[in-house]
Parts: sequence; C-alpha cells; structure tokens
Amino acid sequence: MFYFWNNTDKNLRRLSGRTLRNYMTLWRLYLEPRLGRLRLRDVRVADGQAALNSLHRDRPDLSAGAFSLCKSTLSAVFALALRLGHVTANPVIGTSIRGMGHHNHRENGAYSLDEVRQMLTLFSGQVAAAIGIAAFLGLRGPEMEALEPSDFDGESMRIHRQTKTKTDVTIPVIAPLKRLLPGWTERIKLEREEHVIKKGLDGTSLRWKGWYGFRRGLATNLYGLGVPPEVACLILRNSREVCSNHYIRLDAGKKKTEAMDRLEAAFEQAELVQRASAGRTQ
Repeated sequence: MFYFWNNTDKNLRRLSGRTLRNYMTLWRLYLEPRLGRLRLRDVRVADGQAALNSLHRDRPDLSAGAFSLCKSTLSAVFALALRLGHVTANPVIGTSIRGMGHHNHRENGAYSLDEVRQMLTLFSGQVAAAIGIAAFLGLRGPEMEALEPSDFDGESMRIHRQTKTKTDVTIPVIAPLKRLLPGWTERIKLEREEHVIKKGLDGTSLRWKGWYGFRRGLATNLYGLGVPPEVACLILRNSREVCSNHYIRLDAGKKKTEAMDRLEAAFEQAELVQRASAGRTQ
C-alpha cells in the first residue's frame, strides 16, 4: 500500500489541494503505520477494521469526524485502485467506525462586528485582507483560496471558482473591505493565515472560532441589522433554511429578555391607553 499511495498523486489531481493535503496527512499520521506494509491486493475487511480499531485504542482523543475522514481516505485509495484494476473489491466498505471518537465539537461560533473590528486592529496586509474577505463576503474556504485580486473590479467581487453550487456570482464590496484589499497581494492560504492569526490572538480576549465563524458571523450580523434571512441567504448563496437554522447565531438569553421586555411594554402601554380612555368617559 505504501508504494501505491506514494504513486497516486497524479491520479488525484482532480481533488482540491486542501482535500489532497488532508488525505496525505491522515495517511501519514494514522493509516500508514497500521496498513502501509501490506500489499494492496492482500488487504481484507478484517485488516481495515483492525487498523481502525487500533487507532481507536491508541487515540481516544480523536473526534468521530476524524475517524470518518480516515475511513473516507482509505475508501478513496481502494476506489482508485479498483478503477485501475489493482483490486477486485473495496474492503473498506465492510468496515465500521460505530462508537469511535468523541462528539465534543468546537462550538459553532460567529464573530460579531466588534470582534471583527478588534481582529483587524491586530493584523495588517495579507492576513487582514483574508479576515476582511471572510467577514464581509462570507466565502467558503475553497472559494477564498481560489480567489484572485483580478476578481475584484473596484466595486464587487466575482465568485466563480471552487464554488459549491458551481455558480458565477458577484457580491458588492463595502468600504471597510475596499480599504483592506490593497494588502492582498497573493492567493490566500487558509492554513498559513490561520497560523498567524492564532499566534496574534494569544494574550487577548479574542478566541479563534474557525474560518466558518466569519460566514456565520456575516449572517448573524446582517440579521441583527434588520436584514431578513431571505436576503442574507442571497449573499451567502445558500437556502433560507440553512441561513436561519445553521448560520444565524443569536444570544438566546439576550433575545429572550428583549422579547419579553417588548411584550411587557406593549401590555403596559395598552393598559395605560385603556385607563386614559376610561377616565375620559367618566
């Protein structure tokens, strides 16, 4: 398997660079030590299951998602081998990761406008531009990495590469982002920019919520400013249901208090009107 894996990169060029890097990392760290010495055609379902079981014993700190990605990586290798005629079946299909890994995922947080403003005071140049593009355009990761300075025409940004829905759209660029774009001199590399951001946040009250935190933040901030979900979803290029149920992150305690305060005010106002009306009729 080691030899096959290290000679498959030319067959995997159709994958995005980030996906391929993830596959390579998972193979090198978790799968190669357990399966690398076996010949490809000799790998059985039992071998794949034993490798996953061994990983589960050795790394209980891994999430359920990590185990799912490991299984997907192995399956991709054997699917390619099957297409090339090296094997007659994909043994990974018969394996199971049920019960493996924890589900303690990072909170799906959203950056507020104030947090975005604070972050932009800490960084400049390429990193600040990446933060601004994420916060004010709400792009997905592959879309950000595929973006080029020529996609900005002075007023709007053209999103047409690596899009999830294979669409070609433009998004208006607001003034705060326009001021950051001169610092954008090369293609964004999310892992590189993230490394700089995490180091820069050390010792501050800000915490890293992931790149998707900017996308959720844009939806939440637009909603907080009175933009309805059916309009916000046009910018985020997703359905209203996804924007409402997964992107907009409200402070539940604050919103409940505000709602009940409005109810109280409405009731008391109606009561005052009723008393005033009763006084006039006496």
